[in-house]
Amino acid sequence: MHQANHVRIHVVFGTKDRTRSIADAVQPQLWRYIAGIGLNLGIEMNAIGGMEDHLHLLFLLPQALSVATGGAKDQGRVPHPERSEGWGSVMRAPPS
Repeated sequence: MHQANHVRIHVVFGTKDRTRSIADAVQPQLWRYIAGIGLNLGIEMNAIGGMEDHLHLLFLLPQALSVATGGAKDQGRVPHPERSEGWGSVMRAPPS
């Protein structure tokens, strides 16, 4: 029997040298841009947010993509942050 696995990935991107280069005024536009990238890649974005010096992504990784591929695709297309600070999976507790 095949069991579907759902892997949620949390990625944190920091700006170069943690400079405050993501102004509050452009954050909503940047979050929409990143959501569009996820949509184009078939990645369900659960949450996008952050501050002037970093951003967070929480997304559901499609079964067709590996963890490494999903992270690399997101990292390669985000315009402002210049490096990934870390990422990991997020697990949901099974229903009781």
